[in-house]
Amino acid sequence: MRYKTLIPSLVIAGLLFVWAGCDSFLEPDPKSFSTTANFYTKPADFEQAINGVYTQFRTLVGSKDYRNVTDRRGPTLTKHFDVNLPHTVAGDPQTDEFTMVESNGNSIDLWNWTYDLVNQANVVLSRIEDVEFEDAALKNRIIGEAKFMRAFAYWFAAQTWGGVPIVTKDARTPEEGVPEGGRASVDAVYQQVITDLQDAIGGLPISYSGGQAGRVTRGAAKFLLGRTYLLTGDYQAALSEFEDLDGGEYPYMLLSDYREVFNPANKNNPESILEVQYNPDLAGQPMLDMFNEILPINSGEDLLPPERPVFVPDGNSMPTPDIIETYEPGDARFDASIAWYVKAGNSSYPEIAWPPRTSTSAAGDSLPYLNKFYWPSEVTSNGEPLNNWIVFRFADVLLSAAEAHWRLGNNGEAIAYVDRVRSRAGLPPVDLSNVPQPGSAGYPWLAGTSLASDPVGRAIFNERAIELLGEGHMWFDLKRFGSDIAIQ
Repeated sequence: MRYKTLIPSLVIAGLLFVWAGCDSFLEPDPKSFSTTANFYTKPADFEQAINGVYTQFRTLVGSKDYRNVTDRRGPTLTKHFDVNLPHTVAGDPQTDEFTMVESNGNSIDLWNWTYDLVNQANVVLSRIEDVEFEDAALKNRIIGEAKFMRAFAYWFAAQTWGGVPIVTKDARTPEEGVPEGGRASVDAVYQQVITDLQDAIGGLPISYSGGQAGRVTRGAAKFLLGRTYLLTGDYQAALSEFEDLDGGEYPYMLLSDYREVFNPANKNNPESILEVQYNPDLAGQPMLDMFNEILPINSGEDLLPPERPVFVPDGNSMPTPDIIETYEPGDARFDASIAWYVKAGNSSYPEIAWPPRTSTSAAGDSLPYLNKFYWPSEVTSNGEPLNNWIVFRFADVLLSAAEAHWRLGNNGEAIAYVDRVRSRAGLPPVDLSNVPQPGSAGYPWLAGTSLASDPVGRAIFNERAIELLGEGHMWFDLKRFGSDIAIQ
């Protein structure tokens, strides 16, 4: 992706939406757009402007293109399409087949949305110091939210494209939209992320009440900071951030029921650190159409709530045999995460039909789908799903702390964190003498790495694959753990 494609994206953000998608703090407001000539003159303007930044955040993270890159490139999810026609379906399949061409709309959209998020955050940050606030806490919170959003955009960009241009000021001309040096190094991008998050933490509250739920918290900034330290190799700093979030003044905890984490009736629960807000019951707000995302293409109305009009799902995120075979017996997450669409003829999709095709038998007629996101009882009167999208949650804090300990050589402490996640799933502690090897059934993803002789690292990675299935982490995990599947 050439950096000059920034220009059309970076000059857009002079006009911002007034809403961005939570039940109260971002309710739609039918005001007309405001130009920069008469906007950004009072605190209320910046409250509206930061809500517009949340809108762009939702556009990026809530898109199927984001999930295609962050998850479907790995071996745990695939798109439901006929494997007898490889490389012939444009768009989505090119993403996980690594056959993308320059004109692929998915990549173009992701680049533009990422830099739209950067520039909308920059608009707030470049102008807010010129306006007097009586409420200093409000000003600091808005600055913290904007810096978090810019940090997230660059964190995503560096993992997706490598070194990218760093823009930290409101681009008011095409020339200002393209930095003179072009692409920065990956290290420079991560340093920008770290600086923004360190600045943001002090101005963000630990929690919000009522209709403010869904805004970025101090905990979200600390978690993203810790995850960035993992990428830079500062493992002790990463561990400090994760340990801070485990108890003390922070309210996070594992829910006792894994599936309840994703229940639309249980949004913003104590396990959630950051989630993108949706509520199609509010006029003007969109839905996160998980039915379209997770259901098999040929299921039609069979799996839809009766209120939902018939449509053809896209089947963008379908579990693979590799991940199905990875679950241990007795893992409560299996039924919570995976359900089955059984119908004669499903065996024509052998890449995901179950049981899988072997040298002696044909594929079966059961197609798996992501049950963790399937809540047909939690819909609007029109059958629209009420799901939010969870970006970060506390189970990931524990597994990230495990990774930091492991990289520091503290294997006992690392496994203790993994075992906390396994305990919720009804599993016994990790048996280091029996952690499957790369290349064995269900565990192909770490072949070619040093983890063949490192059961602790394998245990952490395998637990992430199961616990965070379909939540937008697999591809970045593969790259961070050094899998040869992850082409740099």
